[in-house]
Amino acid sequence: MKILIAADVSHSFTNDSTKNENTHWFNLEQMANLVPLAGCEVNLIYVKEELPSYERVLATQADFPQDLGNVIEAQAKPVLSELAKSIEAHGAKVVVEIVTGPAAYMIEQAALDEKKELVVVSSGPRADGELTFGSTSAHVARHAPCSTLVLRKAKAAPSSNSSVLIAIDGSDSCLKSIESAIKKFNGKIESKKINLIYVANISPMVAAVTPRGFVVAMEENLMMEGEVHLATAKKILADHGFTNVEIILKTGSPAHEIIKAAEETGAELLVIGAQGKGAIKHFLMGEVASKIVTHASVATLVARA
Repeated sequence: MKILIAADVSHSFTNDSTKNENTHWFNLEQMANLVPLAGCEVNLIYVKEELPSYERVLATQADFPQDLGNVIEAQAKPVLSELAKSIEAHGAKVVVEIVTGPAAYMIEQAALDEKKELVVVSSGPRADGELTFGSTSAHVARHAPCSTLVLRKAKAAPSSNSSVLIAIDGSDSCLKSIESAIKKFNGKIESKKINLIYVANISPMVAAVTPRGFVVAMEENLMMEGEVHLATAKKILADHGFTNVEIILKTGSPAHEIIKAAEETGAELLVIGAQGKGAIKHFLMGEVASKIVTHASVATLVARA
């Protein structure tokens, strides 16, 4: 598998020796537990941010001792080298790249040009809180040309009975995307317990203007549809060797219920389709998926066919 790992090492440039900044920013153990790294071709890319105008002015001054871009690159190299060696220890072949430009664009373009099958980003220390992550990672997750795995700071080491939660919306595109993505995780998640979730949802606006009796009937029909969609997805998983599969059928806000289910089931990984029902083709991630990626507390795979 061809993997692109987007590295944000800028926060490692610190003089605080009391913090081990070089190791906690990227959860390699979490990734290795989910992704079969042996034999993979990995590009580890770090994008230097373009210098603001005032720093460009400083760089031209005679009394400015060093070129800031070179300083940043020099500090990034040992951090990237350390991570590359750790990844290679899992049997992958790693190439390190340092480029300059708009971070999200450079990462997405590299994934496209190099025909990557998986992009890996991390929530990182720039996130505003435990349940959110940086704007660059968010943009990549929404627009990457292939499946994207968002790693997060694990609250605890995965247990032997850890599970995977797969969210479906009943659309063919969602099922195809998830089917395509899980094939790439060969040997890593088949043995885990799989929880399949479908959330029946009626738009609050529709419910507000529709007689209560009709709303109840619509909800019942959606629940029956959900049962069919879950059965179809369960069969697809069985065809791929997944034997321990349970189904979860809920009503309510899809993003809220899916995030809640991931926490309640102790999921190690949450899998969602990038594009589902009602998505406009120009937007590569639907509204529900976007909310889940932003607020989920566990590693999240945005699956694309």
